[in-house]
Amino acid sequence: MYKIYINEIPLILKQKELVTVAEQEDSTILLAKYTGKLKHLLQYIDLYEKRTSINKIIHMLEDYKQLKEIFFPFL
Repeated sequence: MYKIYINEIPLILKQKELVTVAEQEDSTILLAKYTGKLKHLLQYIDLYEKRTSINKIIHMLEDYKQLKEIFFPFL
């Protein structure tokens, strides 16, 4: 798991299998499967900024190492 903070709200990179049932059922968490397109990530961030009820974004992918490699150039 890797956390990136955007305006003090965590954007979490996580392997899909490690997402808990509690996280799946929490309406304040935005769960998003990473599609491989930066455009979609930016749309999720924009959605977070418009909805005050979201307090965490979790991006998930089957291969966590691949997800981490995709994001590191932007960190």
